[in-house]
Amino acid sequence: MFTNKLLSQTGNVSDLLGSFLEEQLSLLPDPNSAMVVLKSLVSVKGTRRQMTREEIKENAYILGKQIKDTKLLEMLQTFINLRILRDKDQNERYELRHDAVATKIFEKITLVEKEIIEVRQFIENAWNTWMKRKVLISAADLDYIAPYESKLYLSEKTIAGS
Repeated sequence: MFTNKLLSQTGNVSDLLGSFLEEQLSLLPDPNSAMVVLKSLVSVKGTRRQMTREEIKENAYILGKQIKDTKLLEMLQTFINLRILRDKDQNERYELRHDAVATKIFEKITLVEKEIIEVRQFIENAWNTWMKRKVLISAADLDYIAPYESKLYLSEKTIAGS
């Protein structure tokens, strides 16, 4: 039976989800890689985002982790079984089950990781602008990117623009 005392002892739902997430990650063979995979499924605004396995793999690489396909599939299936992640939809996209989980994962994204994600998004947008309108980035844009150059992991796909 639920009582007010029991509810106040338990804490709020966000804290419970955070504790659950921490506990489950600690049980995995490679908790750091698992967290990077989960971080890949959260936007720079802290919301859930739908991604294909390839996009998750590329985002993990951007955050400095190369994850083999078999290991990634294993982690994704584990997260599905734990009900942290929804199974892929008809478009082969995965998504976190709850916004509250996305919020808890977002709290784990470091400032440096957020900056790298933002700079990478900036580069992708600049590339798309170049492809559509042949507009080059400015010297100020290059100055903005420069401090992150050694921290950016860009895939062949991103570099080649395909």
